[in-house]
Amino acid sequence: MNRFYPLTLALLLAAFFCLIRTSAGAQEIHKWTDANGKVNYGDRAAAPDSSKKIKVSITASSQPPAVPASATSAPRPSLSPPRLNSQKKPVPVDPALVGPECRGLIEKIAAVPAGKNWELLYRQFDRACPGIAYECVEYQSSPQNNQCIWVKRSGSRVLNKNRYP
Repeated sequence: MNRFYPLTLALLLAAFFCLIRTSAGAQEIHKWTDANGKVNYGDRAAAPDSSKKIKVSITASSQPPAVPASATSAPRPSLSPPRLNSQKKPVPVDPALVGPECRGLIEKIAAVPAGKNWELLYRQFDRACPGIAYECVEYQSSPQNNQCIWVKRSGSRVLNKNRYP
């Protein structure tokens, strides 16, 4: 047996795993506006045919990647339905434990008009308020039933809103 065989095998395995790791992280992100005028992001399976593929650059981090910089240059946070309608219920966070900096930042994020960049605010919120998000359900016909709560964050979204007629 060749004496360089173990070294060659180790290098080939390392290259193989690097390729797998790189291709696993390479995903297509699509952007579209729904019937209510909300800007949404998702993978190709969730996106309609009219969606546009956007360029995503991911940097190494111990946290899951935030909304990509190229995706945040135009829209405000994805205002998708809160998980109140899904199988998993959000885990509430005691509002007394949410500091004024987090409250102020989420108000600023919510106030960013569509088409404006809010990435800096997102990063500030992510650093100041790790692991929490703000979820709201709003009813146009019965605003007395509107509800917003602080929850443990399960993804990269910091603000989830669902508006009903």
